[in-house]
Amino acid sequence: MKDRGQKTGTQFLAGLAIGLCYVWLIVDARAASAASVSALGLCAKVIVPSLFPFFVCSNLFCALGLERPMERVLSRVVEPLFGVPGSGAAALFVGLTGGYPSGAQSVGALYGGGSIDRKTAKRLLLFCNNCGPAFIFGVVGPSVFGSSLAGLLLYLVHVASSLLLGIFVRKSGHMQERTAQDAENVPSVSFSSALTASVKKSGQTALEVCMFVVVFGVVTAMVQTALRPVLPDWALVIVSGLLELSGGASALAEAAMPQGAKFFLASFFLAFGGLSVHAQTKAVLSSAGLEGFPVFFPKLLHALLAGILSIPVYALFRARLEAAQAFLSQAPVLPFAVMELMLCAAICLAFRKMAGSNLRRDRV
Repeated sequence: MKDRGQKTGTQFLAGLAIGLCYVWLIVDARAASAASVSALGLCAKVIVPSLFPFFVCSNLFCALGLERPMERVLSRVVEPLFGVPGSGAAALFVGLTGGYPSGAQSVGALYGGGSIDRKTAKRLLLFCNNCGPAFIFGVVGPSVFGSSLAGLLLYLVHVASSLLLGIFVRKSGHMQERTAQDAENVPSVSFSSALTASVKKSGQTALEVCMFVVVFGVVTAMVQTALRPVLPDWALVIVSGLLELSGGASALAEAAMPQGAKFFLASFFLAFGGLSVHAQTKAVLSSAGLEGFPVFFPKLLHALLAGILSIPVYALFRARLEAAQAFLSQAPVLPFAVMELMLCAAICLAFRKMAGSNLRRDRV
């Protein structure tokens, strides 16, 4: 009876929220349309250029079995530090360079390819799904602080807090390892077929991400309209950042608050990702067969750790940040994405060559 009552209460609140959304969409249709257009512009200018190439790379990486040589090379580093197999280094690299939710997508690809089990996937998701440098260097640093140095420091704090979280939650115990027989049972695919499948899958994932960005862009605008009369500006900034990362960065850039507070909130928002990123991650994991994995509390823990680390970093570089020049204030995101894509392609080719040499060496 108690569970039924809780379910009824939840359904009532959900129905009430949906009803309020309907009313707002009808009464303030112009604002809703403007929010949708802004979100679509964000998808075209930032989301697709910075994420889609990494989706293709991570899918292609796993489809060609390139995580196997990486597992051999990096297992002695990744296993003692994070308690995961060496193949998890692929998800860590993509997660630290590709941006939300490419790290989760890479974990799903590793799980779908049989390189990791569910327990390892759950552990990797704690620290492998992060904001990418393209967004931090190209958007947050110049627009919020007018400084490339701020973007660099925020990214370093972001990476350090992610790696520390992975070390803190490390657990010793059994890890799934790929045996020689398992490696032989993995079907080989041609590069052309793997590329075709990777592009199709990545396109579907990118479309899902963009849909969530549009939905939460409209929700953020609606919440701001409803709460603006009762909340101060700094509280609206926090609400925006908790809902959607790009909207939070935009609100933070326009907010009148001390630069130290902005630095702390920016670090917190980047690590938390916003509920929009959480929904994107859930969608990516669901398509990979990893339903039910927690996202909110791991990202909240990451955000708290990143916020704490940002305090001494800002105190150490305060003078330089205040005197920094905005020489990257007009830098677009696409060049960063192109450079990251070229780096990923070079690494893929290198490990492809390693895989080929290992196969030739293992022939009898």
